[in-house]
Amino acid sequence: MAEMALEALVSTLEGWPRIQQLLYIAEHAPALRQTAAKQAIQAIQACTSAVALYAHAWKLYNTDAADPIAFDEAWKEAVEARTAQDRTKLYGELRMYQNNTIDESIRMAYHDLGRHYWHTGEMEEALLHFEKARDYFSTNEHALEMYLSAMEVALYLGQYATAVAYADKAESVVQTLPTIDFVVPGQTDAWRSVLAQGSTDPSARGEPTTGSAAISALFRAGGGAGLRRVDVDERSGDAHEKVLPRINAVRMLGEWGDASVHERLPTVRLDAVHASAYADMANPIQFAWYAVLSALHVPPNEQRQRVSELAEDAQFRCATESDQAPREVLQAFLVSNFSRTLAILARYTDAFALDRILGKERTEKIMHAIMSRLLVCYLNAFSRCSLQGIATAFGWALEDTVQRVALLIRAGNLAARIDWHAQVVEMDESYATSQGPDTLWKNVCNAMALRQRTTLAQKMSAANVIVRR
Repeated sequence: MAEMALEALVSTLEGWPRIQQLLYIAEHAPALRQTAAKQAIQAIQACTSAVALYAHAWKLYNTDAADPIAFDEAWKEAVEARTAQDRTKLYGELRMYQNNTIDESIRMAYHDLGRHYWHTGEMEEALLHFEKARDYFSTNEHALEMYLSAMEVALYLGQYATAVAYADKAESVVQTLPTIDFVVPGQTDAWRSVLAQGSTDPSARGEPTTGSAAISALFRAGGGAGLRRVDVDERSGDAHEKVLPRINAVRMLGEWGDASVHERLPTVRLDAVHASAYADMANPIQFAWYAVLSALHVPPNEQRQRVSELAEDAQFRCATESDQAPREVLQAFLVSNFSRTLAILARYTDAFALDRILGKERTEKIMHAIMSRLLVCYLNAFSRCSLQGIATAFGWALEDTVQRVALLIRAGNLAARIDWHAQVVEMDESYATSQGPDTLWKNVCNAMALRQRTTLAQKMSAANVIVRR
C-alpha cells in the first residue's frame, strides 16, 4: 500500500514538483525513505543544479540505509563551477544594463537571474529577482511572464497566499489578451528542438542567453533572425487553454495549502480536459480527491446537495476515468452506506497524509471532521436510534460509537441525548436549530483538544510525572 501511495503521488509529476513531493515523502515516511530519496537524487541531478538539495536527499537516503551510497563529488564540483560562471556572467550583464539605464534589458536580466536561481534551488532569491523585474514592465506580456514564474516559485516555497495572489494577477492579464503573443521559431520542429535542448538562438536577443532562460527568451525575442510572432490560431490548440488551466491549478494548490481545516475547504474547479497543462505539478486525480474531501467536509445539511452536484459533474467523471475510487466514495454516500464511505477514505488516508499540500496533521483533522459530519447527517434522519444500529451502520465497535456520539453531544454539535438504559440516542428537535451548522467543526476541534489534554494528564499521572508551573 505504501508503494502504491508513492506511485500515485508522483506518477505524473516532473521537475521541481516531483522533487519536492519525493523529499516530503522521504522525510515523513520511514518505510519509503530510501525509495523516495533515491528517486529525488536522480531527479535533482537530471534537471537541476541544486547542490544543497542533493546533499539533503543524499543524507535522507543514507539514514538507516543498509547499503549507503557515496556522495557524487564530481557532479557537485562540476555544477558549482558552472553555476559560479553563469552567475558572474548574469550579474555582469545586469550591471552593464543598469549603467546604460536600458529598462527592457534590465527587466530581462532580472528575469534571467530569477530563472538561474530557480534552477539552483535558491527559491527565495528566484522570487526576489522575479519581483524586481516588475519595476520594468512595459507590456502585458512582460507582466504575464513574471506572474507565471513567480506564482510557481511561491508555491514551491510554501508561500501559498503569495502564489494565489500571483495566479489571480496572471489570470487578469490573460483575460485582457485576445491572443497570447508567444514567439516561436519559423518551423514547428525547430520550436520543439529549442524546448528540448533548453537553449535559443542568441541572435534573437542580440546577446548571449543561458539555457535556464530559454523559454523566457523565446517569449520576448520578437523580430529576431529566424523567428516570427504567431496568433493563437496558428498553433496547435488555443494558448489560453494551455495557460489558464495551469494558473487555476496553482491557485487551487495555493488555496488548499493556505486553507484552515476549521473552516470550509476550498471549492475545487476541475479541468480534466486540459490536464496536460498542469499534470507535471499535480496529478489530476489529486484534484478529484480534493473535490471529494471538500464536498464531504461541508455542514451536514449541505452534504447531499454538494455530493450530488460533484457526482454529476462531467469534469469530475473525466478526471476519475482511470481511478474510480473517488466516484465510489460519492456513490456510497448517496445510498447512505457510510461504513463503505469511511472505509474507502481510510484506504487512501496514508496517501493523503503524504501529500505535501495536505500533510499528516491536516489530513487527520479533515478525516475526523468528515466522520463527525457523516455521523450527524445519519442521526438527523432519526428521532430515535439504537447505539448498536449506529455501530453497524458505520462499521465501528459499540464502545467507539458511544464515545463518538458522546463527544458530539458534549461539544454541543448534536441535538440529542443518550438513554443509557435503553441504549438509544434520542434526538431533541427543539434544540436542533439553536446552533448554526458552521459551528460543528470548531466545537468538535475544541472537544478533541480537551480530550487530548485529559488523556495526556492521565498518562503523566500514571507515570508519576510532575509538571511545575
